[in-house]
Amino acid sequence: MKKLTVFLFFMISMISLLAQDAVMLELRKLLYKSTLKESYISEANSYMDENEEQVPFLSYKAMLIFIKAKYIVNPFKKLSYFNEGKEKMEKAVELNPNDIETRFLRLVIQHQVPSFLSYNEHKKRDKEFIVKHFSQLTDSDLKGRILLFLKENKLLTTEEISQL
Repeated sequence: MKKLTVFLFFMISMISLLAQDAVMLELRKLLYKSTLKESYISEANSYMDENEEQVPFLSYKAMLIFIKAKYIVNPFKKLSYFNEGKEKMEKAVELNPNDIETRFLRLVIQHQVPSFLSYNEHKKRDKEFIVKHFSQLTDSDLKGRILLFLKENKLLTTEEISQL
């Protein structure tokens, strides 16, 4: 009986992890699609609301706010969205300083925004953190996305590439 209980616990844990992986995979896809077409922003928000307990929400909500700013024409409103996204992202990192995905999302934003916005003070530290902890990642989708971003944007030295 004890073995059955342990086995069931293990299976339930595995199913839960697989479900969480599927949720994160879908959310990452929606986030990317949001950068291509504005209508995906509301779909991503709805998806997060449906799966609220399984997602590191604050960093993804921050990303969606930054993406919304991309589609705004009014510069004052665009800056307002940017500041709101920045505030949420910093809060997400403050709450989860050791979460590689949160640090990666902040690095992406800081690399993409124009320098005159002065939101780049954590780029070096976040990249170093990601490189240092990259081997600990078990999520192959996230690993692939991180590696692709770092390589495409030439953020890695040859030594760091060999380390990963």
